[in-house]
Amino acid sequence: MLHAVTPLVESEVLSQLVGHRVMLKMDAVQPSGSFKIRGLGYMAARAKERGCTRLVTSSGGNAGLACAFAAKRLGLKCLVVVPSTTPELMRAKIRLQGAEVVQHGSVWDEANEYALQAVKEEGSAYVPPFDDPDIWTGNASLSHELKSQLSEKPSAVVLSVGGGGLMCGVIQGLHEVGWGDVPVIAMETDGANCLNSAVQAGKPVTIPAITSIAKSLGSKTICKQGFDWTLKHRVISKTVSDKTVVEVCRRFLDDHCLLVEPACAAALAAVYNPSILRDISPPVLVQGAGPVVVVVCGGSAISLAMLRAYEESFALAAENKENTATSSTATTQLQSTTTTTTTSSHTEPASQSGPEVLFYSRSGKDWLGVFRTVMPEARVREFQPGDNGPADFIVAHNPPGEMMAARAGVRAVFNIGAGVDGMMTALQSPHAGTPSDIPVYRLEDAGMAVQMSGYVAHAVLHHFRSADIYAAQQAAERWEPHKPVRQESSIRVGVLGYGKLGQHVASTLAGLGYRVSAWKRTPAKSVGDERVAVLCGKEQLAEFLRGLDCLVNLLPLTPETENMLNASLFQQLARGALVVNTARGKHVVDADLLAALESGQLSHACIDVTREEPLPAGHPFWKHPRITLTPHVSALTVAEPSMQQIADKIRTIWAGGKVTEGLVDRTVGY
Repeated sequence: MLHAVTPLVESEVLSQLVGHRVMLKMDAVQPSGSFKIRGLGYMAARAKERGCTRLVTSSGGNAGLACAFAAKRLGLKCLVVVPSTTPELMRAKIRLQGAEVVQHGSVWDEANEYALQAVKEEGSAYVPPFDDPDIWTGNASLSHELKSQLSEKPSAVVLSVGGGGLMCGVIQGLHEVGWGDVPVIAMETDGANCLNSAVQAGKPVTIPAITSIAKSLGSKTICKQGFDWTLKHRVISKTVSDKTVVEVCRRFLDDHCLLVEPACAAALAAVYNPSILRDISPPVLVQGAGPVVVVVCGGSAISLAMLRAYEESFALAAENKENTATSSTATTQLQSTTTTTTTSSHTEPASQSGPEVLFYSRSGKDWLGVFRTVMPEARVREFQPGDNGPADFIVAHNPPGEMMAARAGVRAVFNIGAGVDGMMTALQSPHAGTPSDIPVYRLEDAGMAVQMSGYVAHAVLHHFRSADIYAAQQAAERWEPHKPVRQESSIRVGVLGYGKLGQHVASTLAGLGYRVSAWKRTPAKSVGDERVAVLCGKEQLAEFLRGLDCLVNLLPLTPETENMLNASLFQQLARGALVVNTARGKHVVDADLLAALESGQLSHACIDVTREEPLPAGHPFWKHPRITLTPHVSALTVAEPSMQQIADKIRTIWAGGKVTEGLVDRTVGY
């Protein structure tokens, strides 16, 4: 058994507040930090019995941490695939358990696709975050413990719901111990309310997006077993606001000296707001009946700094300062559960204890405003010419060289974008003086991979499915079907550059049936898509290029890669090849590209980036019949996830942690 038998303790504070005995099942003290080790530990142990030597999961939250913990205790290898939204705080905790952490995609679904490919490796077993009978059986142990710890049947069990794994396990266990009539109060936050939405609709539904700060509840659809339990067990679905759970996090910390995630606080909100329980009909608070049990499920994606930031975003800091000396009492009532979720955009520094950030962007977007919103505890100032003051961190997009002059206190530099050529130019300017040992970080994905894959897939399909021919026929009012000249499996597509974006693009094209290969400068450090043949280093570049029907360029721009797409390279491709350039305009020698199109060595080029942007009037690219030109739109940087990624990394470094994801090698320029 990998999980611990956790304490069941009575809370005097909450019992007085509710007017009924309240017991806390303290799964926050599980060795992995949350209840997740119950289900995932049980499933991992069964996998080892079947001969598994490696666990693979796609959760970067508490499930990923529990899986890593289980693997370490069982002597198994572990791969945890996380989306770009996973905080560095959680990645570091997962690595501490000895697991390999790979980032893929911007949402869980994309990370899960990668995990499902990786699990094909011999000896691997896939461990889902919540939707599996073994997970539910492991989680049922919580109810069995309650049976042994309580002398009477509880009035109700209160728990938080994400994808439904905890709820399924607890209800299964209640039936197994003869408590099948004990109601379960299922708590969610507005914006992560997949169960409540399903109950309202009378069927499982998918909510549009997770907009709540309670990311651990971030499943857009309740598992089928979870919804089925609502049809045969008394499940009471309730929701609370983000502001409420932040208040509850603080109150619970003050009252019980334990810091929990907002996701866990959703369950606690039911007893900190007794009206939730009192309004239930038929009533669950019956005089003389057993206690209300609240599952304190825990969670590791929280820190004091993060809680302060949440409080600032809901303007709660001043209230908490006033209430520091006052514990919760029976007369204390928190905000009503119907409070609308709001997020304040702060334009003033939130706290003098936060990091000092120097910010610059020439983009028309309000990047500064978004950054202040996602990191309200920071003291942020916008760079102006002549500013040579100290800063803890620099966040910038295409900064002037003067901004990168030597200044006191700088711990790290963050580039707003995946391409760092503009930042490297600033760092190498005559005005720059940022020491070479100061780490520079670039954005990883942050919503760009899906866009890039869609753009490239469209370009490839458009070309090889003869879309231009059909467009001309439409203009001529001619109906003339053409059979595809070649099957996708016979078309060789090569991706130059196999970083986060390149991996996503290559996997997308492989999924469409194309024969895909990729090239990168250094050997691959982690598992990739087995459908993609990866070649590495200068010695394998010619082999990679030889006979390609389509070349997609996603290389970073460095002195070594500038002008790389030239006449010599084009000659190594199959005659009539397609070239797609979505990286940088300076990769291409324009005259060589035009000559290759004229000679027929290339049949078409899809160009999203040019040497000079905007492209000057009269440039040959504008009206060339075999060039498709777009204005640098293949993958636009999405403000909120990008700023959130940077903010998470700053918090980790500010707290004394180490960040490796997105670290730029300044010696090679990316």
